Amino acid sequence: MGCKGDLIIVDDNEAPDYSGVSTLKIQNYVNRICIDILGREPVDVEMDAWVLELRDGELQKDARTTLVRRLMESTDSVAGDTSYKHAYYSRLYDQMKVRFLEGAGDGILRQRRSLFVSAAEKDSLNGNWAAYHAARFEMGKLSNVLRSRAGLREDAINMFDMAGYMLFNSVYDEINMNSINFIRASYNDLFFRFHTQEEFDRAFQIIEFSQPQILFGQSAGNKLEYIEVLTGTREAYEATIRWAYQGLLARDPSAVEISISIEDFFQTNDYQKVQRDILITDEYARF
Repeated sequence: MGCKGDLIIVDDNEAPDYSGVSTLKIQNYVNRICIDILGREPVDVEMDAWVLELRDGELQKDARTTLVRRLMESTDSVAGDTSYKHAYYSRLYDQMKVRFLEGAGDGILRQRRSLFVSAAEKDSLNGNWAAYHAARFEMGKLSNVLRSRAGLREDAINMFDMAGYMLFNSVYDEINMNSINFIRASYNDLFFRFHTQEEFDRAFQIIEFSQPQILFGQSAGNKLEYIEVLTGTREAYEATIRWAYQGLLARDPSAVEISISIEDFFQTNDYQKVQRDILITDEYARF
């Protein structure tokens, strides 16, 4: 065993040599990364600049990280995108709607919300205050979904707040009608697995009868509390790591890859880092 302060030398720790990587491979990497982050291909001026930038950085991971961070974080004005940051969060929001709401467009969400606005106005005129407050509540749930893109972009909410909003609204309820289907869908959409019989029995008591039960070591007594418990579990974070790997690499992460990401992700909610760590790999770049 070495003494404290010993110099540890790691053999073969030199930076990889990417000098033999063709320009076409670099262009393919830039194209893929732009599509995956922004949802579009780069224009010619972007392609030329970013290929040169990566070449100047010898294709090392620091150069790739700089490019990825710019596409996720830059607030500089970009023609057609408002900014790269705006485009990134718009794409992530759309991907989350595909995951939870079958890709429902904002037009559908706004139309559904307008129905509740009209109902609330009618109920207020008729003095039906219970129905008025119920309609306002449903309207607010849809507003949470619609505002979640900006909320996530401005760091006012995190990925799992957004997931909760997408589970807790009338559109999700219509897609997954009745308590049985809702429970099945919430487990599948959040965890990518079926619930156990015990999990279902407890969830059914919560959703159908507002009967408090223990799930994942926490108490929940209604649908909102049920969603808050599920979206706060480590399993939801692990599933979201898997979602990132499946979307970017078309494969599941290994147990080692999950263990590398999960602790930091669970503490910081930094989904961008989960993606960034994948996007700068040689596997993704195909170098």
